[in-house]
Amino acid sequence: MKAPTSSGRRRGQIPLAIAGRPEIVLALAVLGISVGLALWLLGLPAAAGVAWGATTVIALLPLTWSIARDLRHGEFGVDLIALLAMAGSLALGQ
Repeated sequence: MKAPTSSGRRRGQIPLAIAGRPEIVLALAVLGISVGLALWLLGLPAAAGVAWGATTVIALLPLTWSIARDLRHGEFGVDLIALLAMAGSLALGQ
């Protein structure tokens, strides 16, 4: 069993409340995509872009944590490619 940290979490536990709950991440992603689509259909492409960007960030947080955990154990896979693609897309404003 791992010892608790000063924040009360055990080492190795995901610090983000949503990271351990994939159904929450999925619900937020569907909501964000839907809001972005509605804004785009209403003729507000800039607001839609913000909604889609925020949705990407929400998906990136638990993915980043998971990949960092895997890398600490010397493992990596296609999730790393997905993380780089999503982060690159955000960085380039696409």
